[in-house]
Amino acid sequence: MVGTGLVLPNAMAGAIGPFPRMAGTAAALLGFVQMGLAAAGGVAIGHLANGTAIPMAAGIALAGLLQPLIYWLLISAASPGSAVSR
Repeated sequence: MVGTGLVLPNAMAGAIGPFPRMAGTAAALLGFVQMGLAAAGGVAIGHLANGTAIPMAAGIALAGLLQPLIYWLLISAASPGSAVSR
């Protein structure tokens, strides 16, 4: 939880920073995405529940494996030379 306490405020600042005139909208959208993904993950793991810890461990492993990909996609989209930001 210490890591979460260090990362989430910085993530919120990074999400709001580019949109100073719409800070409330940016914060609300980030919160919606966080809660929506958490709910979808919870539903998926709930449907896969078989009485063991395997579905939960698989969900955590999948989230850990997807994080570098998502980071790479977001950073490449935000870089000055990318086609998305032009």
